Amino acid sequence: MRAQVQRILLAWMAVTALILTAACSKKDGGSTPPPAPAKKPAPPVIHESPEELERESGTSSNERAPRPRQDVKPVEVSRVPRRKDIRVVQLDPTGKTPNQIFRGLPPASPVEKMPEGVSVVDASPMEESDETDLVYSGSAVDDLRRQLEKSVSASQRNRKFAAEVGFTSFDVDWNSKSARLTVELELDGKAPKTFTFKGKLDKSGKFKSGDDKKAPHILVEATCMDRDGGCSTAHVRLTQKRLRGNRVAHVIARNTDAWVYSEGDDENSGNHPLYDEFIHVMKTSAHYPGGANSIMGVSFATSETIHGPSSFSVSLAMTMANAGQVQEVSFFGPLMKASRGDGLNLPLQVLSKRYARQSQARLVRNDGRGNLQIAVTFAKPSERSAEQTAVLTVARKHQLVRPAELQQP
Repeated sequence: MRAQVQRILLAWMAVTALILTAACSKKDGGSTPPPAPAKKPAPPVIHESPEELERESGTSSNERAPRPRQDVKPVEVSRVPRRKDIRVVQLDPTGKTPNQIFRGLPPASPVEKMPEGVSVVDASPMEESDETDLVYSGSAVDDLRRQLEKSVSASQRNRKFAAEVGFTSFDVDWNSKSARLTVELELDGKAPKTFTFKGKLDKSGKFKSGDDKKAPHILVEATCMDRDGGCSTAHVRLTQKRLRGNRVAHVIARNTDAWVYSEGDDENSGNHPLYDEFIHVMKTSAHYPGGANSIMGVSFATSETIHGPSSFSVSLAMTMANAGQVQEVSFFGPLMKASRGDGLNLPLQVLSKRYARQSQARLVRNDGRGNLQIAVTFAKPSERSAEQTAVLTVARKHQLVRPAELQQP
């Protein structure tokens, strides 16, 4: 009897469960409701000012809401030498950056003003250029070169002689008033040969030397052109006596101090001891000029033959603590520029006992106004090292000059 009652209760509970399930299905429509349509993303809010952002977020610029912390799995990276650009290094800075120098812009905070009467021309920005279209250039902001180009004879005979005149320098010993003129000549297609002429500088700043009766039958004259009585700029006239008529060439020889700026990777960034040494000297010169491991002086010499070639030499005299003496490195080559813009890629000679074997130099920029950029690349000494390059910007310290004296062509 009791078992029969239990079976009846279980049957009643099953029927009740079926009735309740059917009722719920009828109420909900008998199917799963469709998903709600996706909302369009709200347009980004653009804040007009930082204050508006602070009002919306409820935080000030000094007290931002903390970001939710995220656990990020550390990523293993290969050990590559860290490269970081050093700040521009300056020796006797003018307050100009290299970019300001080449674009003819005034310094942001000038330390030394340009001399009165000197104007900067061709202040156009750097343009891309065709390196095959190159011309010899000047190296100053004065118009001495322009005066001579318009005044001297450009006959075929003189042009041929001008093409044979190479690097020319003029040095004066002010204690003894003696002078020396050195010129490289490639006469009649023969191998280049250097000739030296010595003599006295007179009270008017003029020099004469040579012998037209002895080979190569050349007379030289030089006139100091500095307004202050110095001779950092000299107008040189060479006359070669020949049976068919004399040949005359004019040269502007300049030798001035310069500012140097250096840009490149910092020390210990490429496992390159020689590069590290060089860039360390450049950096030290900015903070401790004249001390150990710094540049003692910069000489910028140029030779501009009118209607002929131009060339230059930049020399850095450096004190090296580990070498125990003053080391000199010079960069020598043609002074050329593109007919449009100031970009170049001309190989130069590196003259240095310490750096010549492991470095190469290229003239990469010249504005024709005494501003150059030289890229010095140090070859990697081992497979673990990297080739590294320092870019030197050389800016001439200009001297005021007086007009050229041209009694004869």
